[in-house]
Amino acid sequence: MMSADARRLIALAGGLMNFIVTHCDMNVITILVGNKSDLKDAREVSTTDGKSLAETQSLFFIETSALDSSNVNAAFQTIVKEIYNILCKKVIQSQELKKEPSIGSKKTVVLDPKQDANTEEKKEEPPKKAGCCSY
Repeated sequence: MMSADARRLIALAGGLMNFIVTHCDMNVITILVGNKSDLKDAREVSTTDGKSLAETQSLFFIETSALDSSNVNAAFQTIVKEIYNILCKKVIQSQELKKEPSIGSKKTVVLDPKQDANTEEKKEEPPKKAGCCSY
């Protein structure tokens, strides 16, 4: 059976996750870290309860021990790896968007009415600089 302290900690973690979801970027990386994995009998929250909370909140879960340094590096490596994966996806998306001119882009596309609609030939003009703050 779960102790009152464990229920309080789990409720606190759930409230913190609601705050993060409401106020943070959708790409924020969150990980639930269970500490004191070396003290199995002195835990406030069991491994099962920690994993369950992580699953319901869609979090990564890892148990660590500051005493023997187990899984401390793995926790940080997990976060760094996920940040790297998100950044890679954003770079790929950005490169794909650059391939096609869009409304609001700095490229001017001149359409020739004499040009066949099936050809993809377009004339591009460089953007005109105007004032001190144009790029």
